[in-house]
Amino acid sequence: MGEATRVHARPRGSSVSILGRNGSARITNGGTEMQTTTQLLELTHDECLRLLAANTIGRLAISVADRPPLIRPVNYLFDVRSNSVIFRSARGSKFHALTHARQAAFEIDGHEPATQSGWSVIAVGPVEEVTNAAELARLDRSPLRPLAPGDAAHWMRIRTTVVSGRRIGPAQLGSASPPSNGASSSLHADRPAP
Repeated sequence: MGEATRVHARPRGSSVSILGRNGSARITNGGTEMQTTTQLLELTHDECLRLLAANTIGRLAISVADRPPLIRPVNYLFDVRSNSVIFRSARGSKFHALTHARQAAFEIDGHEPATQSGWSVIAVGPVEEVTNAAELARLDRSPLRPLAPGDAAHWMRIRTTVVSGRRIGPAQLGSASPPSNGASSSLHADRPAP
């Protein structure tokens, strides 16, 4: 059994932590200690694209020389036609950073506390403003509308040249064992007491 960290239940709830190189952990639930095993799996390229297409909120990450990295939540759509993350932007720090960056990263994630599982997808690629009139007309017919107030007149695109994702959760009987790359994984969920 690999390293594990004991976590004691908090009043009015229990805390679950999954730690360790081999995915094993000790979980306390109301003072009762249980043993569990987790697995960290790489998502396929197609799974990553399906998750990008099925979600609408993500985090945009941009790094421009001589400035701190900029991370902003944005609503988006995944354009299968151009294999791109598409979102709208108003003029401001995000737009300025986007127009000066060569590449951007985009991240989405989800979790299910009941099953102690979660996933994340990261897409990286060149960022550009959409200026082609035909494309703009097509995008204007899309359901994407800015959530933030103001005029977000600029359509932006990240062409997803690199896409990767991971899923962590309880190991299933007969499933592949977690990777042994030495990475330490953690998943944390709080549950109210019954």
